[in-house]
Amino acid sequence: MGEVPTAQVDPAEHEDAMLPGGPRPAPRIRGKDGPMTNAAELSSMGATVEDLIRRLQAIAESYESGHRDDLVAEVHEIERSLEGAGRRIRRLVIAEGA
Repeated sequence: MGEVPTAQVDPAEHEDAMLPGGPRPAPRIRGKDGPMTNAAELSSMGATVEDLIRRLQAIAESYESGHRDDLVAEVHEIERSLEGAGRRIRRLVIAEGA
């Protein structure tokens, strides 16, 4: 039996994961008129979460018509998690405006 080759890892490819002190903050998102505010970024994320929920509802309906109750339950659980995340994001947007 021969030796098993070891993986060659380029540290530059894993720079963020290998830095001491935890992950770096996310880069600022730039809108067409410059950097977005935290409230704008959060609002955009909230809209994305709402879109994901709508898409999941359509998937759940297709599973329901296919009598895949096991998958319907999983999709509904994901929906509930996203709804909670959406509520938290909306609270942050409101707090940013205060």
